[in-house]
Amino acid sequence: MDHIDKICNEIGEHLRNARVKKGMTQAEVAQAMDVAQSQYGKVETGKVIPSLKTLIKATEVLGTNLNRVVYGSDNASGVDIDIKDKELIERVNIISELSADDRHLAIQLLDLIAAKKKLKDITDNLHKDYKG
Repeated sequence: MDHIDKICNEIGEHLRNARVKKGMTQAEVAQAMDVAQSQYGKVETGKVIPSLKTLIKATEVLGTNLNRVVYGSDNASGVDIDIKDKELIERVNIISELSADDRHLAIQLLDLIAAKKKLKDITDNLHKDYKG
């Protein structure tokens, strides 16, 4: 199993866990996402590389976030980070003082940026695999 297959399988497993936790069937998730059940099933089993749009739809339907789907935890790195960048710390402090709705929106935007990077890494690795 290559690196890309492993990532697709992990994303599928995280989606499956979120779906089971929510008490939904694949058919219900697919219908709510407005995609074919067979297509969603392929994402859950790691047979296809999901698009960012598909992942976002799935997180909305399943009530989870992109970090949890892509990385398996709410923390993209899976470890606690000691932030030394003062500018970043200032922004985090500002976000923590926002209303719950605005804070949730800021977190969703950060999740989107993190997922975009992860998917870019996947496609970069795919290009390397096909060239090499």
